[in-house]
Amino acid sequence: DSDLYFAMSTLYFSTNGENWISDENWLKGVSPCNWYGVTCSSSSSVDNNVQVIIELDLEQNSLGGSLPIEIGMLSTLQILNVGKNSRLGSSLPSEIGKISSLEYFSIHNSNITGSLPSEIGNCQNLQYLDL
Repeated sequence: DSDLYFAMSTLYFSTNGENWISDENWLKGVSPCNWYGVTCSSSSSVDNNVQVIIELDLEQNSLGGSLPIEIGMLSTLQILNVGKNSRLGSSLPSEIGKISSLEYFSIHNSNITGSLPSEIGNCQNLQYLDL
């Protein structure tokens, strides 16, 4: 899916992916499901049991820059962990609220600034928020 690849590529570049501790397989022409920190699952709600990204765990991986607005395009994400990335800064994009399936979100020990966007309230499945 080109939108998914676009969103993940934008995430890589906006968080200085070339300087991550591990960026195994990112942007290497393989499915994002085979990229470091990415977990996928078959979704019966999507045609043909397509693999969808359900987890992005890039904790303590030297992310820098900021989370892009395209993060909101990862609509099947249930777990987003970008904690312990002290070079990750700026404010959270309001598009985080578009990830309605989000259950676990961690940004602890990063340099995210500003307030939590009110759109996070749209994540009605959110059970764990670690700031």
